[in-house]
Amino acid sequence: AVVVAAATTRFKGDMYDDVRRLLAGATRADDAAVRPADLERLPQPIRRWLVRSGVIGKPRARTVRLIQRGEIRTSPNGAWMPVRAEQYFSVNPPAFLWSADVTMMRALPLVGRDAYVDGKGRMLIKPFSPGSVVDATGEKIDQGTLARYLAEIVWFPSAALSPHIAWVPLEGARAKAIMSYRGVTASAVFSLDALGRFSSMRAE
Repeated sequence: AVVVAAATTRFKGDMYDDVRRLLAGATRADDAAVRPADLERLPQPIRRWLVRSGVIGKPRARTVRLIQRGEIRTSPNGAWMPVRAEQYFSVNPPAFLWSADVTMMRALPLVGRDAYVDGKGRMLIKPFSPGSVVDATGEKIDQGTLARYLAEIVWFPSAALSPHIAWVPLEGARAKAIMSYRGVTASAVFSLDALGRFSSMRAE
């Protein structure tokens, strides 16, 4: 129990050190408030989504903090496991840090972190011992975490106005977002309903 507590405390401490650096490096765009003219270049479904989200006249998001509770599994047929997580975002530059506490087999603690910082991704998972079971980096992780960032702008819609994101209209109430940052590109298709409410997102 002492080893588990010490390892978890050290993991969390490292996480919050990184969070402080991420938040300190976040900057706000010169034109902080969103204007109707800012939406003119967007496909109509995305424009309706942003209007419905209430971003007009409001400051653009600079940093975001999420608290999440739910269930997670490691395969389509795997057992669901309780998870509690915190996530921090910077919009400019685009970055996030996600830290999760998972309970395996109803008793065994597991901590994990997903990060996208300076255009690089990293997935780190530690079991109930000090060693890591997954520590993944590289081009695929960079692209995967960039795609995750793109998907999660649904929590802070004004980020759809980022100069790093190009929007391409598709048939129906859909649009494709193509995000490029530091030499890596990811894309996703956003689907909205007729009222401009977010419906789903699909990406490789």
